[in-house]
Amino acid sequence: MRINKLEIKGFGKICNLVIELKDGLNIIYGQNESGKSTLQWFIKGMLFGLKGGRTGRDGALPPLKRFRPWKGGYYGGVIEYSLNNGEEYRVERDFEKGSVSVYDSSFNDLTGTFPASRERGVRFAEEHLGVTEACFDGTVFIKQMESRLDGEDSKELLNRLVNISETGFEDVSFRKAEKALKDALKNYVGTDRTSTRPMDKVLDRLQELKAERSRLADKRNSLFSVEHELNEAVEASKSIEAGRDALLRIRELIGIKRELEKCRRQEAGLKEVLDDITRAEAEMKDLKGRVEEWDSRRRHYDEYFESRRSKASGYRKRLAGYGAVFLFIAAVLFTVLGFAKNPAGFIAAAVSLLAAAALIAGSKAYDKLSGLPKHGEEELSKLDAAYGAAVDGMMELSNDLREMYGRAASIYGKPFSESDEILKAVQELSGRLDVLQAKLKTGITEIKGAYGDAAVQYAWEDRLNRRLSNAELEDLELWWEQEYDRSAGRLSEMHLKIREYETVLKSLCCDDEIQRIDEEIAELELRRNQLEELNFSLSTALELLEAAGAEIRKDYTPELNARMGEIINKISGGKYGDLRADDSLSLKTAVPETGEVTPGVLLSGGTIDQMYLALRLAAADLIVPEGKKLPLILDEVFAQYDDIRTAKALEFLDELSADRQVILFTCKAREVDIARQVCTKPINLIRL
Repeated sequence: MRINKLEIKGFGKICNLVIELKDGLNIIYGQNESGKSTLQWFIKGMLFGLKGGRTGRDGALPPLKRFRPWKGGYYGGVIEYSLNNGEEYRVERDFEKGSVSVYDSSFNDLTGTFPASRERGVRFAEEHLGVTEACFDGTVFIKQMESRLDGEDSKELLNRLVNISETGFEDVSFRKAEKALKDALKNYVGTDRTSTRPMDKVLDRLQELKAERSRLADKRNSLFSVEHELNEAVEASKSIEAGRDALLRIRELIGIKRELEKCRRQEAGLKEVLDDITRAEAEMKDLKGRVEEWDSRRRHYDEYFESRRSKASGYRKRLAGYGAVFLFIAAVLFTVLGFAKNPAGFIAAAVSLLAAAALIAGSKAYDKLSGLPKHGEEELSKLDAAYGAAVDGMMELSNDLREMYGRAASIYGKPFSESDEILKAVQELSGRLDVLQAKLKTGITEIKGAYGDAAVQYAWEDRLNRRLSNAELEDLELWWEQEYDRSAGRLSEMHLKIREYETVLKSLCCDDEIQRIDEEIAELELRRNQLEELNFSLSTALELLEAAGAEIRKDYTPELNARMGEIINKISGGKYGDLRADDSLSLKTAVPETGEVTPGVLLSGGTIDQMYLALRLAAADLIVPEGKKLPLILDEVFAQYDDIRTAKALEFLDELSADRQVILFTCKAREVDIARQVCTKPINLIRL
């Protein structure tokens, strides 16, 4: 047999994993907790099924429960394999449903051609492998730190070896006789592992009937209790429905909170803009005052300038008149008297000089009076500069105010033309906030008053008030959705309970049914007694046969010991060559240094593991039917091996892989490296 492909759809921690296996040596490498052990259980479970049952007292789960997919979903997968005769098969197993389907290479359904049991389903693996699950565990499936044999594995292996030593064939003589007796027990009585044979059917039916009778009697005697429970369930349902109504009211309050927060943001935003506008308008007012002051002072300067110019003009006119008179007098004197001939000419010249002086003085006085003093000009220049700065500031403030009004419109959703409109909007928002706060407070009070105890389940009043006041809207809505979904689930559960109680009440009157069950119980107990007598006879015969088999178990040892010696010699590098097993499969060997035969348990851990590995491999060669080659599956078997022992063991596995598939699970990179060094054939390395 060769395993070709594994498809793990859901098994423990593994989900949607496909592994292709090949002839020869396959090494599956992965760190601890990577899923190696899970994968091994998947292989075994696909072949033989998984045991269910109850959780152990130590808390250990049965395999069927232990390997449920961690993330949920489909629980099962596919294994594809081929037999030594070339036939190929595909097995699909659903562990959750307990179903298994076997197909050949042409996808013909062969499931119904194999025997089946209730616990394990279709038992195709025993036919194709030629071994039972216990024998599979004891030989070809060598698990981590479990090289030694005990319990069921050892018993099954011993039985097969006894038949081989007695007749040369495992299915002849002792084995066949044993099988005949066991089949008789199964067919006519049944065993602890079956559930469809006569005794099993009788016992199961008796158990069912007694349980049913007890249940009916309890129902008959528990009318009051059921009615009480029904009433409680109805009241609980009403309470939950009230709670759901309360949650719907809370949804309304969440809407109020959303609107409240929006109003708060608008109010805060408008207040901030209003403060900015107030400051800007105050500054604008100040600048307007400065401009008005400039206008006033400029008019003052203009009036003062006009007054001086008017005075200067009159003064200049008077001096010009005086100068003209003097010039007229001077001209007359010059004409009448002559300048050179008469001293009076000097008088005329003096008069002329006076006239000219008067004209010059008049001109200078005009210029002085018509202009401004120097300090006045400087002050007027400063005034004009301040005016320009004020005008520029007013233009900038005007732009800022337009931007501020735009912000206010964006916040509130409508345009504003003046600050009073914004102030009015702020006042309206403040009033709206008061209304919403009151609605929120009133809503909380109404919920508590209306739904009483139901409100306590959802943390009403103070806790709800704090949540609505402080929680973010996203968190609040998430909490609401979770609470609503939870209440829906509880309500559904309660409705289901109510229906169950109502059904029970309808079936409480069952006296006729109890009488019928009593009659059937009497008939079945008679049949059980008959089957118990038959069971005693067959069991006694089987015990005698097993006792006889125990006497001849010693006869299988020569061939087993010879094969073990060959294997231990190879994997120990020739250090050990004499390995022996007694009729209980306890091992002894000759110590190389002294030649003394010593129990294997007294040797080192690595040596003990080598010896029991040799036992398992030798037993696998002997018990597997002729013509069948089973894959060898090993899990961390070299944990106590040093590098030299590991290399020798890997060399042996490389040799074995020439005619049988070997699958080695390991978490140690050194084993992979050593395998690459010592193996002569290609290695199929699979990393998890």
